[in-house]
Amino acid sequence: MVDNELVKLNQDVIKGYEENIVLPEVRRFNVLEDYDLMVKEFIKFHRLKGNAESGLKTYEYALNRFRKYLINANNFIDAYINMLEEDMRKGTSKPYIKLNTGIVRHFSKHFHLHYEEQLPIFRYELKNPEYVSITDYNRIMEHVDNYNYKIAFFLMYSSGLRISELTHLKVTDLYPYENYIQVRHGKGDKERKIVIPESTMDLLLDYIEDTLMERILRKDGGEYLIISKRITEDGPMCKGSLETVFRKAKRAAGITKKITPHSLRHGYATNLLNDGVSLKVIQEQLGHTTLSTTQHYTHLSPSYRQSELNKTSMFNNEKVFNVDKKLSE
Repeated sequence: MVDNELVKLNQDVIKGYEENIVLPEVRRFNVLEDYDLMVKEFIKFHRLKGNAESGLKTYEYALNRFRKYLINANNFIDAYINMLEEDMRKGTSKPYIKLNTGIVRHFSKHFHLHYEEQLPIFRYELKNPEYVSITDYNRIMEHVDNYNYKIAFFLMYSSGLRISELTHLKVTDLYPYENYIQVRHGKGDKERKIVIPESTMDLLLDYIEDTLMERILRKDGGEYLIISKRITEDGPMCKGSLETVFRKAKRAAGITKKITPHSLRHGYATNLLNDGVSLKVIQEQLGHTTLSTTQHYTHLSPSYRQSELNKTSMFNNEKVFNVDKKLSE
């Protein structure tokens, strides 16, 4: 089956779900007996829609957790809510609680179970994300010894890549003449182009020549860009090892802020804002679906607000603040 036919088939299946061609058959299921099958159907539906596998695993985990209360408790909604509240008392983050209940609500609506009508909506105040300043970045890099990890963190900080996007990059995703990176596995499996400085591309090409050339020849050009620490391994660098190396380097640098490799992405966006780059360009670089997500970074950047305010007549016109002395006498 050619790709176009496969895409057409997926679209037809999704349309069938959305128009309740498949759902009436599912509705005849006994929720207690067929819950596992319903979860599989739910995951399958979202896989067809193009959801990332990492997100689907989160769906599955949240629904399996809900299953324990659905089957074992008479007042299962109350028992589930009590469990969530206990999680919060133990320190589980409110965004994580909201994510879990959101998945259950979505599952309930999908199968017309009406559980969402009994589930509360957990609201929380969105905190500004921590970001890595240039000073902190340089301090951390002083304690990263391995060249591959240095390149990984440098690329995240100079391009705004998510950690999952970084680990999926291949050498063939670099376009040196146009100075951009093709991200093929973004959030929701979306693709985008990230423009990078010529100096960054030159450094990456040097890294490829010094570190990857032998593997590239052996793999016919399809090698991962950021490779595992051990030369005997052919796979990409894993997320866990990146997080461990970053955490140890941060601790060695004496930095106490709660920052992770993902904070490098926040630092990239903040640096662009401070340099006067428009929010629209930053949105495209980061791969945000909506501009409102990108606007959240303006809270991190006082210098951006200052530069924007300086464009206004009130901040740029001395006459506005010229108080006549006679009025004050």
